[in-house]
Amino acid sequence: MRNTQEIGKKGSLKWIQEYINNKPEELNRLIGDKIKWLSPLKAAKWFKKAADQGLEAAIEA
Repeated sequence: MRNTQEIGKKGSLKWIQEYINNKPEELNRLIGDKIKWLSPLKAAKWFKKAADQGLEAAIEA
């Protein structure tokens, strides 16, 4: 089952969607790593990997 969600209007949901989709290089600079973000992407209707899939499901190092 896909965990799709609406666009975030406030808080961490809004900002993680904003950075992953529009400024991934800035987020990577802040983290200090090169990461390819896989979730939550606008193109996938904000599909969010389930928590039990772990962080590895949302990023590709």
